[in-house]
Amino acid sequence: PPNINRFGQLESIEANRNQLSTIPDTIVDLPNLRKLMLSENQLTTLPAKLYKLQLTTLDVSSNQLAEFPDGLEKCESLKNLMISHNKIESLPAWLLNAFPALQRFQIEGNPVKLEGDDADPTQVERHEKLAERFRNARFTGIV
Repeated sequence: PPNINRFGQLESIEANRNQLSTIPDTIVDLPNLRKLMLSENQLTTLPAKLYKLQLTTLDVSSNQLAEFPDGLEKCESLKNLMISHNKIESLPAWLLNAFPALQRFQIEGNPVKLEGDDADPTQVERHEKLAERFRNARFTGIV
């Protein structure tokens, strides 16, 4: 609901499999929110100021996201990021230095071109660097 900010003590939202197409911008007004589970919906975007939250877990897998959400790189408290099975075609450069606390990172099932004649060398290199950077984390790369 648009007035979700009246639930200021919420620490976790689990709204998987609800056919949601939008998330209200007022969600960033939940100061205690740490876990946001939104997999298997119809989301194409996320609130622009999501970074204002001290999220430790964000699951937006199996949605319709075409790119990494704006400002996501500022979510320094993230420990778990699941963004697999969306429509993301490129890995942004900032991804190589973001998320210092990340322990679980899932990006598989996105149409990033890493093989074949149409493979993008920049994307292949970024994917390799991500795999190396997160080798001690639970990393599931593009498959």
